[in-house]
Amino acid sequence: MDFRRWAALRRVILQRDDHRCRACSRAGKLEVDHVVPLARGGAWWAPENLQALCRACHFEKTGRENRRRRVEGPAVRKWRALVANMR
Repeated sequence: MDFRRWAALRRVILQRDDHRCRACSRAGKLEVDHVVPLARGGAWWAPENLQALCRACHFEKTGRENRRRRVEGPAVRKWRALVANMR
């Protein structure tokens, strides 16, 4: 990972989001989150796939994503891909 590139992009995202959490509008210490997780094909460097979140909202979003990933295990994803190819 290119840390200088990430730091520069992080500053751009925080400025774009007015240094506020996109989910709850809190100001303060923020994290930059991938809207579509990398594990689900989200773009690493695309600004439109990045958002500022406070730690609490980031933790909550990650928890939802992890629960979804457990429910939609490899067998379910394989089945969905087969159905999608039938259309």
